[in-house]
Amino acid sequence: MNEQILKATFFLMLLPIISYASSNDIVLTTADIIQEETSATIHKRGSGTELRFSKNRSAMFKVNSLGTSYHQLTLTYSSKNYTPQLTIKTELTQLNVKALPTIGHGNFTSYKVLEQILLRPGVNHIYVESLSHNFYLRNIRLKEVSSSIIHSIPKTIKSWENHYKSPNVYKAARGSSYETRFGKGGEVHYSINNLEEEAKYDVSVTYSSKNTTPKLDLRINGMNFSHEEIEPTNGHGSSKTRLLFKGLALKKGISELTLKSLNHNFYLKNIKFTKAETPLPEKVTTVPGNISVLAFSSNSKNIQIANRGSSKEVRLKNGQTIEYFIENKEEDPVDFQLDIQYSSARTTPKIDISINDLEIETNSIEKTNSHGDFLTRTLTKTFQLAPGIHKLNIKSRANNLYFKKLKIAVPVIKKLIPLYQVNAGGNNTGSWFGDKGRNNEITFTDLDTKQSFYTFGSATSKEVDLSNVDIYFDNSVPRELNLDIFKSARQDRLDEQHSTPGVFYEFKVPKGNYQLKLHLVTIPGATQLRLKSNAKLSKEILDLSGEEKLTAKTIEIGIEHNADGKLQIEILPFSRDVTVLLAGLEVLVSDDTPENHNEIPNRYFVSPKGTGNKSGTSPSNSRPFKDINTLIGRLSSTGGEILLLSNKGIYRISSSINIRNGGASEDRPVIVKTFRENNESTKAIFKGTRQTPWINNSNNTGNEFLRLMSGANNLKFEDIQFEDFGNGIFRIGQPISNLTLSKIRSKNFTRLVENYKSGSVSHASVVRLKLENIEALGYTRGVIRLKYNSKNITINNLLGDSEQQLDQSSFPMGIALDDYVSNVNISNSLLKNHRQQRSSSSSYFNGDGIATESKVDDVNIVDTISSGNSDGGFDLKSTNTNLLRTIASNNKRNYRFWNPASLSSVTSLNPQKFGGGGNKVHFGAYGSRSFNVTIEGVNVIDTDSNSRVFSVGENKNSKIIINSGVIQTNENPDLRDSHTRVEFSPEIIFKGNNP
Repeated sequence: MNEQILKATFFLMLLPIISYASSNDIVLTTADIIQEETSATIHKRGSGTELRFSKNRSAMFKVNSLGTSYHQLTLTYSSKNYTPQLTIKTELTQLNVKALPTIGHGNFTSYKVLEQILLRPGVNHIYVESLSHNFYLRNIRLKEVSSSIIHSIPKTIKSWENHYKSPNVYKAARGSSYETRFGKGGEVHYSINNLEEEAKYDVSVTYSSKNTTPKLDLRINGMNFSHEEIEPTNGHGSSKTRLLFKGLALKKGISELTLKSLNHNFYLKNIKFTKAETPLPEKVTTVPGNISVLAFSSNSKNIQIANRGSSKEVRLKNGQTIEYFIENKEEDPVDFQLDIQYSSARTTPKIDISINDLEIETNSIEKTNSHGDFLTRTLTKTFQLAPGIHKLNIKSRANNLYFKKLKIAVPVIKKLIPLYQVNAGGNNTGSWFGDKGRNNEITFTDLDTKQSFYTFGSATSKEVDLSNVDIYFDNSVPRELNLDIFKSARQDRLDEQHSTPGVFYEFKVPKGNYQLKLHLVTIPGATQLRLKSNAKLSKEILDLSGEEKLTAKTIEIGIEHNADGKLQIEILPFSRDVTVLLAGLEVLVSDDTPENHNEIPNRYFVSPKGTGNKSGTSPSNSRPFKDINTLIGRLSSTGGEILLLSNKGIYRISSSINIRNGGASEDRPVIVKTFRENNESTKAIFKGTRQTPWINNSNNTGNEFLRLMSGANNLKFEDIQFEDFGNGIFRIGQPISNLTLSKIRSKNFTRLVENYKSGSVSHASVVRLKLENIEALGYTRGVIRLKYNSKNITINNLLGDSEQQLDQSSFPMGIALDDYVSNVNISNSLLKNHRQQRSSSSSYFNGDGIATESKVDDVNIVDTISSGNSDGGFDLKSTNTNLLRTIASNNKRNYRFWNPASLSSVTSLNPQKFGGGGNKVHFGAYGSRSFNVTIEGVNVIDTDSNSRVFSVGENKNSKIIINSGVIQTNENPDLRDSHTRVEFSPEIIFKGNNP
């Protein structure tokens, strides 16, 4: 044996045992994993072993390849109750695999992966991650398919000289040559060899198309470099050459190029790599690191540089763009994030970020309190930079952006795992079945993990079938997402027919930081959505404008939730012209976030008559409901829950019950709610004695129910249904504080909440009252009346439909505020069909959606609709009254004001008279006080010739001032009854009659 053979033999003896891939099949088992890189667990199965994966667990295999070659993978596995979804990656390839489920864990099967992986010479790593639970892998078989065709560049590569093409791609003759023809989603792979260090190339394609605008996805080693829409050709036979990417930096050696068509009918002739001759810029900053804000170049004019203390700041106006050159000196691509230190003045900053002219993010960030009040915020999701020099563009889309520091950092990436997935995969998957009929709630629970969420949506929102609609997929949609979710969407609009404008979700979560992913389908034209939450959101305005076709898009929002309990998310349209098409949403949490280990609260179980030993300690030993005040008293020092069993019959109530006990504090309330044993459980139902169905002037009006007296503080009633009660299902009879009513459904009653003193007390004020997700149907007086010094009132997501119940002796008002009530916020609600009937047609018919009296102060009404009322939609005598994005429709007088008010982006539609005296009016000022009503952004539509749009005829001392908007009328003789007291700005657009 010669010396060289001895050296080689000794060297091979030193190598670790490793599987080799060659022309023979190689089987990778648990023996081939890298233990420290594997989170899946090894278990014995009979005489062999298997890897067990839960969701997001992974394994790393090692295999040695003698050359550059493609391999077919065959997986031997089983699954349990889940369809296996995997990510499989090598250094050169990434595959997304959806395999077939097996009957059970022990029933193993073999699955041949359609796509192939590319191995390079030497040691390769095969990374396998399960995107589903309960996946059990026995082995992976590799079979060499072909050696790769390797193209050294610069070179023109004939498109058919590829080493892999997907099934919807084929080679076809074109004259004396050939071309590659693509169906939608078709892709081809090429191996390219860069022989030079630090080389850059311009990549162009020669192609033709037919009846489509080509859009191509260019990836190098699985990393996205371009998502470009290029110019269509006149037809299949008319070819063009277009630059696809300029200055592509490639590391020395072999790389894998993937070209994918996102449209049908794309015909590729060749791909050309040309050596890029790009002169180096003068100012280049190495990243990661700080970038001097002054190290920019720009074609925008009049960019200001100003002193800010001892440093400088750059000041940008709307439309101005500056560019920086940054260099990644690493040998491999690196993930970065961009941070900015900035301030603003009187505006919310909006910024476009692009790398090498490819847009990577559009951001609206929070405005600062003043110019000198600087904030530091992260502007981008992670973006990847290949080795070499890149151009960073920052464009301001609003005035008054001042920034003095930029930083590009390597982010600390925390792995996010889905906590809730609504119509987007995972355990807590739901469809929109809850939108059918009045019962518009969806409640999901998982008793094992104590996870649940609740939605309250519009009764008229619906599921829209998009399965046969051509949808364009934006590059924001995650590659791992199952695109089938975009075959349907939840549609919701802001209009007078909806129960609540927008969509509401509530998730059970501990305090912590979360990521929200909204999967939306945008419609052509300008579109904006708003988000509301009880947590801090990284963005609240979602700008979806600029799309010319239906587009699937994913938007990610950071959430900072500082309280245990429930995370609330509301998705709201910005105007009547906007439609929400929500395909799915996800709430994700970092895998290092501690779990919520709160102990089970103190609790008692309650049923109509009691069960077992009636101790209340378990569902089988429940207390009777008549003991409710005693049970609240037992929890008054600790807080806790009183759980109403819903499977023990209806709670029949014939007389009122006094509540004199409450919770310990706002943080330790007593919660009375339905106990839902499973997803099929209903709300607990309470029935009173009121006439049903209601008959006008019936003497059987029913009794009040829960009378809240002094001491009944810090109480919450949740997830309960009430039917057939009188004046006050909840009667506030003495001063109390911190009362919440949530997820309440009430039917056939006089008032849901009545505020009227009882006993010798001088008042019955309530401080901190919250109504949320209330459905009130069929009543004669109203949903809620508040009096005295009640304050800090929040009403959100309220559907109040009187259903035209009549009572000759009274008239209804959906929300009525009297005396010195103050600090009231009403949002996302609908109040309708409050009617009065008189015996004489000359009598004035009352009946209002929302009514406030003159001593009431500080009322804010947002995103709320009032329609079909026999008097005022909004009849407001309060001071400091503000309305934002409200709609009044088909009321006799849509908006009535008796004191100053400020309105913004309000809509008034077709007043309607239901009888009695008085004329129809859109906006009216009444009474004898001298005041102004100011409207910024009005939208009036009137198709009747007998309505008055603006009226101050009954008030000689007041003005209505309209600063902007659109007024569309039909044959009105006059838009106003006083030319001196109704003022129109020149910005008003009139369609129909001019003033």
